[in-house]
Amino acid sequence: MTRPSHIFTAALLLAFTVRLAAQDAAAEKEQKSLQGNWDVTSAVIGGEESGVLKDGKVTFVFQKDKFTVKREDKVLAETSFTLALDAMPRLIDIKALSGDMKGATFQGIYELKENDLKLCLNLQGKDRPTEFVSKAGEQGVILILLKRIKE
Repeated sequence: MTRPSHIFTAALLLAFTVRLAAQDAAAEKEQKSLQGNWDVTSAVIGGEESGVLKDGKVTFVFQKDKFTVKREDKVLAETSFTLALDAMPRLIDIKALSGDMKGATFQGIYELKENDLKLCLNLQGKDRPTEFVSKAGEQGVILILLKRIKE
């Protein structure tokens, strides 16, 4: 390689590294904004309320890169998650760390507006949802609406 091509290659690598660092910082900031306790206000599967709330209040507790799903004091599932901010809607990948689906990864989208959080996930491990809706007949797609619990 000639000297100018070394400089060009170095500049590209530096730009790529700076961009990745900026994306990581933005994702970390977004992750921090999710921290805390959230009440599930609605859960729709296949166009219909799932009934998950009929047995008591369900709460998501976000801590760092993990969240726990609880009904009252009983842990229903523990998960880890990663965020991608370079798409709209924003992307979330969730990996079940416990429960019936331990080891499974779910692709989804999310929208965070102050104290309201929307999650739309494909629970069958198929294509990532592209909109915040669970249509009739889409049994694997769940739309979850959450409200931040003010401490």
